[in-house]
Amino acid sequence: MILLLSAFGRTLRIMIGRPGAILGLAVSVATALFSPPTPAPPITPAPVAQAQPSTSAPRPKSAPAELLDQRTSSSTTFRHPNGARTIVLSAGPIRIRRGTTWEPIDLTLRRDQNGIHPASAPYTLRLADGGTPADAASVLGPDGTETALSWGATLPAPTLAGNRATYAGARPGSDLVVEATRSGFAAWLAPSTPTPAGLSTPTPLTLHMTKPGGAAEMLPQPEARPLLSGPIGSLASTAVTDRVVASAVTPTVRPFGTTVQNATPDSALWGDPDLRVGSYDGTTVARSYLSWDLGALHGQQVTHAALRVFSSWSSSCQPQSWEVWSSQPVGPATRWSDQPAGEQRWATSTATKGHDAGCAPGWVNVDVTDLVKAWVQAGATSGTVLLRATDESSPQGWKRFSSGEGMNVPALGVTVAPVNPTP
Repeated sequence: MILLLSAFGRTLRIMIGRPGAILGLAVSVATALFSPPTPAPPITPAPVAQAQPSTSAPRPKSAPAELLDQRTSSSTTFRHPNGARTIVLSAGPIRIRRGTTWEPIDLTLRRDQNGIHPASAPYTLRLADGGTPADAASVLGPDGTETALSWGATLPAPTLAGNRATYAGARPGSDLVVEATRSGFAAWLAPSTPTPAGLSTPTPLTLHMTKPGGAAEMLPQPEARPLLSGPIGSLASTAVTDRVVASAVTPTVRPFGTTVQNATPDSALWGDPDLRVGSYDGTTVARSYLSWDLGALHGQQVTHAALRVFSSWSSSCQPQSWEVWSSQPVGPATRWSDQPAGEQRWATSTATKGHDAGCAPGWVNVDVTDLVKAWVQAGATSGTVLLRATDESSPQGWKRFSSGEGMNVPALGVTVAPVNPTP
């Protein structure tokens, strides 16, 4: 089963990406991805949304150029030579404002005198570097509230790989894995050996919250929730016996993403590093939503639009169909029990990536031009898509896409016509 905890106005919550790339790459990807009328573009190593410009990089005369004054924490705008623009709306923050400049978010974990932390993240995240720490990981919110993974026992020094720290043998028969996210961290127990005799289940992971000037408050105890667990591929590349996810903030504005799941019908799953669709066992069913603010598209003539997501896991390499539907808005309170129904199916894809070497994880692009045109023509201020498997009863249709919390942020790329086209 899959469960994320939500308490005290915060959700307890996990992308694989590159913090920067030269402008040449950004421009070529923008051109390939979102320039009409070309068909679905090829997958490229890094998403447009995360590419960063380099003033020294050469740029072809026919290539689009980024409009730096139009940057935001989650959007990037390019101007084409003919005056058309491509607006890339990311599904999560991709940069942080530092004074008068933008700094790319880099979740790569580093080890220094301050412990282990991301190279550049919106919130202060610290991971233990072995020893006997009170907390294995903690994230500090903008109001000074700290959310931490309680430990209080011996931890080995972790092995670092990208945004992930693995504490081998942290508990009998299990490794502790902690992964940095854009708003906090995710932590889970992964079986490393057969469960030792006499130990039927692992001790559940526990989070606590400390507000400024207050005492630590334990977040909902394990007995008040099912263990967040699942077989290989359901939550991670390994089996998972328990997982918790912590966030420094509760989102109040778009972009926003969440998953709903019938196994936990009354649980809010927003902030998870994955967007899950389909079923991994024929019974448990998940669907996912993405929402964007459409203010930048108001009054524009849309000529092309593409949804770009990173597929990190599929149940097999056999093509399995999944769909993009329009939906009413969603938010932190959205659960399986009150999820908005899909309004209309706008696109279907059989792209299947992330099982093994035969279909390695990678980017997937879906043409959603007609959907975005309909939003803009209707004067919509926001747009929401529902992602779901075509056959929700088949274990072969289970897929995990990276959400706006991870290192590969989904993006909606929209190309609009020139305001005053050249005759």
